[in-house]
Amino acid sequence: ITDSGKALIYDFTGTSDGFYSGEQDIEYLKEKANLKSIEIVLPSHYHDDHVAGFNILKEKYGAQVWCHESFSDVIENPSFYNIPCLYEHPVTVDRVLKENEVFTWEGYTFTVFHYPGQTEYHQGMFGVIDGKKILFSGDSVISMEGGLMRGENFNCRNYCRLENSEGYLR
Repeated sequence: ITDSGKALIYDFTGTSDGFYSGEQDIEYLKEKANLKSIEIVLPSHYHDDHVAGFNILKEKYGAQVWCHESFSDVIENPSFYNIPCLYEHPVTVDRVLKENEVFTWEGYTFTVFHYPGQTEYHQGMFGVIDGKKILFSGDSVISMEGGLMRGENFNCRNYCRLENSEGYLR
């Protein structure tokens, strides 16, 4: 959230059937962090717990969905895919981001890239915010005590390739 109250959101959950909705978080951010508008929402990957609130953000707040080219089709056409944790409702992608595309928003510069981890259909995003280098990784990397990082949750049922640069399985 910028000083002027504009927001860029990375992943957002929500449902229309009475289960948890990230909308309560939006209300909290309006009250505590000066949130005035939501301009962009980006998914780390296609899983329902990361994208189920995107249509709410589009319809209610006017947000645009920007998605890496590696899985924009999954988000827009979920019925074409037989993969787990798939959000069943199509989400229109307003901007397809290319591999290593750099974009600037409100004075911040971000780079998006294919980042397979928990699933093949995954993007990472790197940026510098208030002088701090930030990696947005979805569920692929977690922070541990002492500031160490480790890979998280490689799951072949989510269609994740296990190969090295020569194409051989490890």
